[in-house]
Amino acid sequence: YALSGVPLSRRSYELFRMGTYLNGFRGYGELILSRLSGESKDIFQSFMETASQNSLKIARSITNHENEFDLKPVDEKIVKLQETDNDQSMNAVLDVAQDMSSLFRSVKELLAEEERSSKKLRIESPRNSLQEVLKANFNLRNMYIRHALRFTLAMTLGLMVVYLTHERSAIWVTMGILIIIKPDVTSTLNNMISRVSFNFIAILLAIALGFFFPHQMLIWIAFIMLFLFRAFYPTYMGLSVMAMTIFVVLVWPTGTVFENAVARIIDISIGAILAFICAYLILPSRMTVDLPGQIARTIGANREYVNAVIPCEDVVYNHEHAVTTFRKYMLEDKNLESAIKKVNDTFNDVSDDVSFYNELGATNRKLAADISALATLIESGVSLPNISRFKEQLMDALNELALSVDKSVVLPHANVDKYHGVEGVPLCLENYLDWIISDVKFIQEGVELGLKTGALKRYRKMN
Repeated sequence: YALSGVPLSRRSYELFRMGTYLNGFRGYGELILSRLSGESKDIFQSFMETASQNSLKIARSITNHENEFDLKPVDEKIVKLQETDNDQSMNAVLDVAQDMSSLFRSVKELLAEEERSSKKLRIESPRNSLQEVLKANFNLRNMYIRHALRFTLAMTLGLMVVYLTHERSAIWVTMGILIIIKPDVTSTLNNMISRVSFNFIAILLAIALGFFFPHQMLIWIAFIMLFLFRAFYPTYMGLSVMAMTIFVVLVWPTGTVFENAVARIIDISIGAILAFICAYLILPSRMTVDLPGQIARTIGANREYVNAVIPCEDVVYNHEHAVTTFRKYMLEDKNLESAIKKVNDTFNDVSDDVSFYNELGATNRKLAADISALATLIESGVSLPNISRFKEQLMDALNELALSVDKSVVLPHANVDKYHGVEGVPLCLENYLDWIISDVKFIQEGVELGLKTGALKRYRKMN
């Protein structure tokens, strides 16, 4: 957080905490809005706009030290939402709207109070050192690290071929590697077949154009190809590459069109073969994507992180064990990013699903960050009450979420009790526990939404 370590008054500290919640609810509300349609979407859109206007008024009130904003428009929008509550699919909408309204009322009450305490509070940030982050990411279990090694070796071999033969074009050999090699073998092979095929067709077309049109006309055709390259990119990559190949062959400053065309197809083929050999032989990644399963594994990794961080009767906090489980979570999170990217690269018209998975991944990262913040509080030596009940409920909730995603079934939401005003629970700990509960609630609503819309039932066992 940008305000980490900055001394804040109790009021400013609470405003920051509520603002964090509000920001999370707004992000989740936008996700829900993208899944609605018809009258309910229009009404919820109107509520979100009203909430945004109210947020701006609150911000001005805080800046000007005033307490002049009316919550009546927000209440009116909630009444309209309740009138359209004719099925269970609106439960998440009403929950978000009511939670945001509750936050607005809490802020109004807080601003109305007179600041009495001079005690300063600090927002602690999770202490994940650069070394821990590097160890979690820079290892051979990470698909992108293996990809970087293969890519570097393929480019080195390509440049060696150029240097030893003195005839091949460095640009085209390396371009063949660049446009074909992917993090996994299957994608590399598919790329090799499609891109080389499109380039071969482009070469034939360029040769045909060279035979039938005069040189002056070829320049104009080349610029038309440049326009088509930009028109097709990035939706139709094959056609885009084909147009660019024709453009380069036609405007190449030396040699005839036929000589340039043959040389280009040989150079690209050399690059493609080198890319495939490196992808197949050097630490190969045969990536079978199970995107919902990866979401379940990411939630499971967060569950293990919770178990390592929150102490109970049988478990004492151990820094090394917590760091190890955090690294495991980081690895699963990176694998989730890779799986989402593969879905985006493989399918067309999946922007809504990709956005949904990105939001769910971001919420999991927020949960991991809040668990890390709790670990930082524990390491600071603050005396903690017995929160084993909280840990048990939280682990049960995450376990049910992982199971729900893995089995594609909607399970009842496991409840995690809040610790508001409980004797012996410090305010800073209460805030961290509240943040974690909110994260879990966002994930629960997201999983339920994904199962009902079918997003969490697609993209399983993809090669």
